[in-house]
Amino acid sequence: MCCFSQSVLQVSGTQIFARPSQGTAQILVYSMSIQSEQEVSMILPLPVPPGCPENAVRFINLEAYPEYFTDMDALFPAPMTLGVGRSLGEARESLAVHDVGQFEASFIPSIPDFSRLDPRFRLPAQVWRDLPQYRDWGFAVFKLKKSALLPPVKRVAQSFQSQLFGQALVQPTLDSPKAPAEHRIHPMAFEFPRRNPSQLFFPTVHIHDQQVHSTAHFDHQLYFQLDRMLRGMNFPGTDSRDILQRWASLDLYLGDRLRVGKRPIKQYMDIRRAAGTLHLLAPLYHWELSGELPNQDSILEI
Repeated sequence: MCCFSQSVLQVSGTQIFARPSQGTAQILVYSMSIQSEQEVSMILPLPVPPGCPENAVRFINLEAYPEYFTDMDALFPAPMTLGVGRSLGEARESLAVHDVGQFEASFIPSIPDFSRLDPRFRLPAQVWRDLPQYRDWGFAVFKLKKSALLPPVKRVAQSFQSQLFGQALVQPTLDSPKAPAEHRIHPMAFEFPRRNPSQLFFPTVHIHDQQVHSTAHFDHQLYFQLDRMLRGMNFPGTDSRDILQRWASLDLYLGDRLRVGKRPIKQYMDIRRAAGTLHLLAPLYHWELSGELPNQDSILEI
């Protein structure tokens, strides 16, 4: 769910990785580029079991691995082209806030718990009335820190002294563009308990202007690993009947946009910086969602 608490100018190049974890849990890694004139938070709905405690979600800091998805792309021999242009209740005790790189992250156990957030980082009540499927879900909320939305810093040529001491001198000369700069956000990652262990969930509903639209422009690259055979898919614009077939080999394409990584993960990705998000032996799959599609989440039946 590419869902923001305030209107944003543009979101593009969304990349999501998912895999089962510890039997009934799921790991999710999410990255995108954003162009915004104000502080915003991103809200991801999670199909957690009803009544989950506030510590049910484990946040994972991938600030040290901003090229996580760039390295993941290298696992696929064929080049991939990524898109580059696209109040409730009374106040209660504040929610726990986790410092996760460029974000302050919280788990919201239920919709009424949004009243415990700063109003700037909530969605209007009407949005939740328009999305009844989330009435008993939990939510991961990532608030972008101000530093993540600052204008880019110009780098100048290194001086002899900086080369001598192995340090790059950065001049704090800020650009002053007419429109806010587009920022690539380092991956957000976390582990959450799944309500349905036979499903792998991708949050792909779009809310960019505080309203729910029936269709949305998708610019998404989805990646996943499995610990059992794939049964079917429920992705926007996809007829699952076309891909409910057994796999003859890892080279089989199920549909025209599903591909299988053929290179060893440990040779192309930094396992230490990936912080346990990857399974070293499971194959990696890639599915592309692009164009105008039904505005809904994506689910793998596994």
